[in-house]
Amino acid sequence: MLLLLTVVVAAVVLFSYLDPLLFLSVNKVHDLQCDVLFFSFTGQIRDLVKECDYICNVLPSCPSTRNLLSGDVLSSCKPRAALINVGRSDVIDQECLLDALRKEWIDHAILDVFDTYTLPEDSVLWDNPKITITPHVAGILVPWTKVVKIFSENLSRYREGKQLKFRVDLTAEY
Repeated sequence: MLLLLTVVVAAVVLFSYLDPLLFLSVNKVHDLQCDVLFFSFTGQIRDLVKECDYICNVLPSCPSTRNLLSGDVLSSCKPRAALINVGRSDVIDQECLLDALRKEWIDHAILDVFDTYTLPEDSVLWDNPKITITPHVAGILVPWTKVVKIFSENLSRYREGKQLKFRVDLTAEY
């Protein structure tokens, strides 16, 4: 439970990077109950990761996020920190990630996305004991009937001239 909460906290921190950073800090954890403090974070992301045990990337791929988690950020992490990437692969520079693991700037990486799909058999990521590779199958968790329902509803809204649900805002880059 604590691990899940911490991962969710880190995910919210990174996902809200663009508008503005929202940092959640767990003050007390006792018998699976905790107090959470919310405050805005306006500093540099490398200052933020100094406080995180788990950093979970869920960011989209866009000009402002490419290589966001690179050498200067990763070198600021806690040495025992784990980096989880379920967002887009180009947010994390792969060579910098490998370097961070070698130099023990972070302890472990859990990767769900990669620069190349599928991950080649000869990739150095497969053999690195500090990397856990997961299958990129989150889409199967959403029942196809839900997708059809959303599509049908949006088609009706489009025909009626109404705003569509779940629109992508290209000006916000996601």
